[in-house]
Amino acid sequence: MSNLLENESGCLSNRRKKLKQEHSLSTQESNNVGLPVPISTTPLTGNPYFTSVVVKSQIESPYQLMVPKSFHKSLPNATLQVILVHQGKTWVVKYYGESPLKRFGGGWKKFALENKLKIGDGCVFELIDDKELKLGVQILNGQIPLEFIKLGSAEKPINLD
Repeated sequence: MSNLLENESGCLSNRRKKLKQEHSLSTQESNNVGLPVPISTTPLTGNPYFTSVVVKSQIESPYQLMVPKSFHKSLPNATLQVILVHQGKTWVVKYYGESPLKRFGGGWKKFALENKLKIGDGCVFELIDDKELKLGVQILNGQIPLEFIKLGSAEKPINLD
């Protein structure tokens, strides 16, 4: 029994070391000249917001972003257009609010491709105008470990709350 506990303890210790090394490596790499520097973020304004880690279904077919349940009350139960705003540019995206899986669809592909979203990037969506349904978007260049990204899916998006 004690050998089993020692093995499990050793595995956990090795996993922690690996995650620490990956984190330290990604921090180090982001400070090197010539490598992409993460985009700076701006403070949130206090309006409703949600976060999401980019997964495959958002940047490949079917090109959809699921809106988490915690944000459903901030958008109408209707299919309509919302406006995404990032770095002064806007994209019109179809929001499927009547569906049990509320999501961004048509227009999301263009947003994802033009902003060069990659698996592991983090996105913050803040409702900046509830009349025009305008959401400000912040994109965080993410180096999120693959083991966490694999936990997400179209039905179970990874949220950063």
